[in-house]
Amino acid sequence: MKKRFLGSVLGLTMVLSLSIVGVAFAANTSGDGTNTAGGTYPIQYPVGDQVPGNDLTTTISTTDAAHDNGLFNANQTGVGVGTNDSTTATSVAKVKPNERVHGEYQNNTDSCASCHQTHTAAGDNLLFKDGVYDTCIACHDGTLGVLNVFDGSTAGTFGGNKAGNASMHLSTGAMETKAAPGGNHQDTSANVDGGTGWNSEFNCASCHSPHGSYSDRLLNYNPNGIGSTDMYFEKTVGTYLNADGTPSTGNVPVKSGGLKLVGGTVYTTLPATTAVPVDVIAYRTTAGDASLGANPVSQEASSVPVIVLMKKSGTTWVRDITPWINDSAGSGKYTTFTNFYDTSKAKLSYSPNPTTSTDLILKLGYAYAKDGLATGLTKVATVDISRAVVVKFDFSSIDEGNFNGIPVKQVDINSYAKAGYGAQIANFCAACHTDYLAKSGTQTGVWSQAFRHTTTSDTYTCLKCHFAHGTDATVMLDSKDQSVATLSAPGGQFAGDVAAATNYMLDVNPSSALKRYTNMSVCWKCHTSSHSGDFINNEWVQGGVSSGVNASTEYSTGGTNLPTGWVDPNATTLPYGTK
Repeated sequence: MKKRFLGSVLGLTMVLSLSIVGVAFAANTSGDGTNTAGGTYPIQYPVGDQVPGNDLTTTISTTDAAHDNGLFNANQTGVGVGTNDSTTATSVAKVKPNERVHGEYQNNTDSCASCHQTHTAAGDNLLFKDGVYDTCIACHDGTLGVLNVFDGSTAGTFGGNKAGNASMHLSTGAMETKAAPGGNHQDTSANVDGGTGWNSEFNCASCHSPHGSYSDRLLNYNPNGIGSTDMYFEKTVGTYLNADGTPSTGNVPVKSGGLKLVGGTVYTTLPATTAVPVDVIAYRTTAGDASLGANPVSQEASSVPVIVLMKKSGTTWVRDITPWINDSAGSGKYTTFTNFYDTSKAKLSYSPNPTTSTDLILKLGYAYAKDGLATGLTKVATVDISRAVVVKFDFSSIDEGNFNGIPVKQVDINSYAKAGYGAQIANFCAACHTDYLAKSGTQTGVWSQAFRHTTTSDTYTCLKCHFAHGTDATVMLDSKDQSVATLSAPGGQFAGDVAAATNYMLDVNPSSALKRYTNMSVCWKCHTSSHSGDFINNEWVQGGVSSGVNASTEYSTGGTNLPTGWVDPNATTLPYGTK
């Protein structure tokens, strides 16, 4: 795409959100452009940053014509995106009633015309604007009345401004993925399929999959190629590079963090978990075999022979039900099965319309293969299987809007710490922020070594501390989950005074860290417990000695608002005695 930014970065500080470091910018909402249909076009492009002097004031072009070639299309793709009226959603989006634009395409779909033009496209991949960012923002700037990425949401906002200490993922295509903090800045691409992942342009499609996804919110099933990246750097001596880029010298696999099982032996009986150095193995069994436990292949009769993946869970094996990535081109880039006799690829048939004249039938979405012919499975010796990245959320009862008859619900942020959910989020982020997937208390990192806050459990997930899109004072919270809106509301600490509430919420050290909580109040939010015993007898805050401490609202040992696990130091009972 045509890159409109040079992408000067405020600083590569620690970011645990969805892909790479962002840059503070202001949003232009003037809507001074005119589209080819004659309407106004209130697209909100960032300003400054790329201009000489980095003054953050000079506006980039905001006219529709600057991102469109002006050629009409029979489907009128893109016409009407500038009306900023949700009633035009169904005319802007070329979809049938109750049909989605992104994925779940019906056999009579017209959704393609929402984004693509066959002969008159302005951008690569036949996009109706001159790049991925411009195409996505044409609708997701509020035009369709729903999923406006410039409004505050559970994902944050791209619409912050300099005065509000804004920062966001710079998804304009100005930067490459290797700029991600905790990522591969040297771009050795040792563990990336094709060696292009870390060099790729970072844009909206780096995190989202516009044609559908296994994940909620259309999150990419293969971000930065992590799904098709080998699980280990090394399979045999000299075949792969170690984490530091040196040639392998042994035959013990070294983890690289990918999700692709390469050259995996197909086991017919499950070995002891201590007998193999890998975490995932291929297993030939039957659909209802007891060893599959809670995850049998319920789509087949119990006696049908199948190949599945099993992953370690402590000292036992459990079936891995992560969908296998499809390779519609048939190049074997993602999922292949090697023939036992001549080492050629077994003939495959992909669901949902498999034939019966092939060796194997792959049910990719259900993560298993079955016989196409009677001898199909017995021919397979090794497998190369890429597993999709899957992220799930719970949704609240709050509607973000209704699009084309389909309600859009808010994500329930409590699911960021839900069992089975949080680690998925961290693994998604780690596709680019590789080093930040770590346990606390150990020096870790593929590309750099450091002690890091843990992100490998459901409890401590990236999105508990950071927004995915971006942040500023209007969306950040303090340790009591108060916002500018609640602080300035009647009864709030700054009732009726939005300016004072905003000033309270401003970050003292604004950075590109996409903070969910202002300053370091995220630390105080989690550590106001019995684990924070060092502060229980802190005389300085007792009774509000400091004029900056509000004993009725702050966590103060001298106030009425004691955090969980704290004991009143004025109590007459032990262990604290009397005052």
